[in-house]
Amino acid sequence: MGFKESEESVSLLTCLVCSEGFGLTSLFCGECGAHRNVALGIERSTPTTTTPKAPVYPAPAAPGQPKPFVAPIPTPEISDREPNWVMKLNDRLLKHGRFVTSFGAIAVVASLFMVTQTIVYSNSSPNDEIEKYISAVATHDLQYFTSPTLTPKLSTTAFLPSQFNQWPDASHTGWVRSVSWSGWSSSASSLLTPANGSTSIKVDLTSSSKSAALGVIHSLTWSVKGPMATLQVKYPTDQNLPIFINGIAAGTTFNPVVAPGKYYVFPGPLAFSFGSSSQGSTKVAFEIGSSGEYNFPN
Repeated sequence: MGFKESEESVSLLTCLVCSEGFGLTSLFCGECGAHRNVALGIERSTPTTTTPKAPVYPAPAAPGQPKPFVAPIPTPEISDREPNWVMKLNDRLLKHGRFVTSFGAIAVVASLFMVTQTIVYSNSSPNDEIEKYISAVATHDLQYFTSPTLTPKLSTTAFLPSQFNQWPDASHTGWVRSVSWSGWSSSASSLLTPANGSTSIKVDLTSSSKSAALGVIHSLTWSVKGPMATLQVKYPTDQNLPIFINGIAAGTTFNPVVAPGKYYVFPGPLAFSFGSSSQGSTKVAFEIGSSGEYNFPN
């Protein structure tokens, strides 16, 4: 603490803040306004809150002088990721809306056609024709087999006489049959076996279509695929041997009941025997199917 005398002989105290004198009884320094205790060093002065300074902007550059550097304002980053696939699909659908609509309409019509046609085909089963075939084989119905499809060369090729072309097992009414067919491919096949027999025949069928509705839906009519099986008959020429066809006497090799040549034959087992049992007969056996060409061995 210091004292200072003025020219007016007034005792003054010295302010430690501004080094000026102030009255002995003054509470504040008259120069800097510091509190008496602060001015005398009894207390420390507390910092006052400072007012933030206003931002200083760079002054325009003088002509010919380089412009001051100004930091660029950051911009938000744009993601380079691919947009959502649903949004992409939606955009494509909107862009090709007419094509998508047309394609959808065509798909619906095509689906309806497929379903309707399949139902019609399922009701056009070949089972009825298979039943007719079984009956014709069992009864040797020549009228059923006399057709351009099954016997196209009937004018030059006769049927093997019925008495020699019997299939005893086929006369029974019970047959085991399995059928596989597709209306779309217009083809079918059936494996037929007499109930009391061990020999099976495979029958192929084909179909023709006719309009059933609206000119585009078709039903099927099935028929056995020909031609009927044929057999080329020939006999030994070096001996006069008796002939047996399916166990029935049919003349001799010099005078046969069935002349050599080509014949239409019904399906089933067919055997030719030459000679008697005492002479040691020779036998030629066939398993005749619904179609095909059969020949005696050389």
